[in-house]
Amino acid sequence: MHVKWIVIILAIIVQNGSTQDEEGPYWGKLIGKLNSYHHQVSGDVYAVNERTILLVNFNYDGTGDDTFFWAGDSGRPGPQGFIVPDQHGKTNILERYYNEEVLLTLPEGKRISRLKWFAVYDVASQNAFGDVFIPDDFEAPAERAIGPLVGDKAVSSQSVKVLDASTIVIPEFKYDGSGTEVYFWTGVGPQPSPRGYQIPESMARKYTGEDIRLELPGGKTVNDIKWISIWDAGSSRSLATVLVPAGLSVPPSTKRIHPYRSSLPHCKQLHRDLQVSWEVFGSQITVELAGKLESNEYMAFGISGSGAASAMQGADVAVASYSAALQRPLAADYNVSAQAQCIYVLGRWQGVCRDERLGGVDDNQVLGGGVADGLTRVTYRRALQPAEAMDLPWRTDGPQYVVWAVGPLDYVGEPGYHRLYPRHDIPLQLGSTKPQSDCYNFTM
Repeated sequence: MHVKWIVIILAIIVQNGSTQDEEGPYWGKLIGKLNSYHHQVSGDVYAVNERTILLVNFNYDGTGDDTFFWAGDSGRPGPQGFIVPDQHGKTNILERYYNEEVLLTLPEGKRISRLKWFAVYDVASQNAFGDVFIPDDFEAPAERAIGPLVGDKAVSSQSVKVLDASTIVIPEFKYDGSGTEVYFWTGVGPQPSPRGYQIPESMARKYTGEDIRLELPGGKTVNDIKWISIWDAGSSRSLATVLVPAGLSVPPSTKRIHPYRSSLPHCKQLHRDLQVSWEVFGSQITVELAGKLESNEYMAFGISGSGAASAMQGADVAVASYSAALQRPLAADYNVSAQAQCIYVLGRWQGVCRDERLGGVDDNQVLGGGVADGLTRVTYRRALQPAEAMDLPWRTDGPQYVVWAVGPLDYVGEPGYHRLYPRHDIPLQLGSTKPQSDCYNFTM
């Protein structure tokens, strides 16, 4: 059994022309390791695309007299080569590097597939301090077409394109809207199944020939999936599918994974750009919201106004944000009587109104939060059972329907009309004793 798996792994390595760790980040197509001759030069060299080279864990002691990144399309490293600008686009003499990732763009008109070698080269002494040779048949990563969606007559497309490791375009996508609960869907296995997962993009309408751009969530790449499907969860069947070939040589994703992880045991991915995590302890619940917000935006989360569906009307929500002016996180308690900003009509306040404006109290206790690397985080605590009639209970003995939204704050800090909101019902088991999570990494 072990011998069989070793043979399979070696076959994959030979087929892909790469010894990159399958469990690590996808950097592109491995050209090879730098041969080290002088000045502690070392590192792995990858092709990102035809004009871009990535050095990973690159080292050079910086003590050469007249040293540059250098490449050539004939012979061996020597004075007949040309300078490759550094990561800043400059042709300055190289300084010290220590275990760095260095992204280099070849000069205009130069392509990796036409090169014979890449080197760290000293012009003064005409010595290569380190080099790597590029095979004659080397093919750099590039956009790939994998065929059209095939299946039900309700769906059609031109050939699906994989732009990079996490970006997919479905050209001229058509869908008649006849499904009951339809998603862009992906996963592993020989064919689409309920065990797949949603690609975060709404399908709550018809499509009449649009180009649809999809981003795989959570740092996933095309190397992690076997198919892309238009999946009808209502009937648990695939309306149309395209298979993703193994070992696609495409450019790596330009997205980076955010290191955020909630310390709370339960987590729900509400949207590609929004998560909620929580913990129930005694008579209280602690909630943490994390989202990719624009400046001066809010993220709202709370109990649905309906016990049978996710309904904004009648909801009891926290409107969370980070105030740059106050230098602290906020999570105000709001009541939603209408999908409009809070206004005074016919002798009473209506709309999305603070509990305090309605004569109640703010039951949210803010515990912490902040903004780091483009991600806003706010943690607050509140009682499970309401202290006043305008508030709703947080059920722990069964499914609790919730609502959420993301949108702009107005000039006085009140929530405006949302730009993101749920397109389907969201029931949560708030009282589960077993940790549950469908959250994935944020990509920035």
